[in-house]
Amino acid sequence: MTRNYKMKALSYAVTGANGFVGSTIADFLRSKKYKVYEIGRHPSRNIQGMQYFIHYSLEDAIDKKKLKKIDVIIHCAYDFQLTKWKDIERVNVNGSINLLREAHSAGVKRIIFISTMCAFEGCKSMYGNAKTSVEKEAAKLGAIIVRPNMVFGNGAGGSIGSLNRQIALSKFIPLIGGSSKLHYLCHKDDLAYAVLELSLAKKDINAPVVAASEKGHTFKNILKILAGANGKKIFIVPIPYWATFLALRILEILKINIGLRSDSLVSLVDVNQNADFGLTRELGLKFREFNAQTANQ
Repeated sequence: MTRNYKMKALSYAVTGANGFVGSTIADFLRSKKYKVYEIGRHPSRNIQGMQYFIHYSLEDAIDKKKLKKIDVIIHCAYDFQLTKWKDIERVNVNGSINLLREAHSAGVKRIIFISTMCAFEGCKSMYGNAKTSVEKEAAKLGAIIVRPNMVFGNGAGGSIGSLNRQIALSKFIPLIGGSSKLHYLCHKDDLAYAVLELSLAKKDINAPVVAASEKGHTFKNILKILAGANGKKIFIVPIPYWATFLALRILEILKINIGLRSDSLVSLVDVNQNADFGLTRELGLKFREFNAQTANQ
């Protein structure tokens, strides 16, 4: 799908613009000359000016009057520091639902909720369950739900960023659980492009949109591709899932942060193998394959 993006009388708001996904989307929209507001605790380095910053936390109520000037809100924010379900539900679930309801009430024309492929019925991770809960309420508001997974590209954050850091620090990389399940990956620029296309769609989109390449990879293959892309030789060491999970939980109880959460481990192992790419194809959204050439683009 090719579109000539000209300046339009649309204003966007992005939550989580200090995070990897949120900043990627906000910067892409700015590159297309759109007016982009940031909603969050702190403005990013790339903000157009403080008049485009709306102070907000998922734990607080937002001033609905400030949303009156927004045409499209893209909700990316998620507090990954929380490890207990009661806190995740209070902040990430209820906070997100309240924000989306306020945006709808304020007359925001289009709401886009950045969810995850970890969100599916029967998922085991708290992250997946939190996103699933928000999806249900977002759908009632007519929001477009986007499900990326393992977002890669230059300066990647999230799980890919964590793996890149491990590869940079050591040539011995753990393979937890030895799963043969397939993971579907999404390039950051393709995600940003898809979000813009969806924001301009002329029709209602009533089902979650999977944002990823249809070519799946095992976790072992992902490690090999990342190592090759970074010019590293690695040795993959299988480690039992239960031992790793227990160790991470103990560290969390002791409030020792090593950059990997036990719930992230659950998300990596509990992978949705029944992703439906039908709507993605129907909408004409394209996602490049994950390989040694594209990993750091």
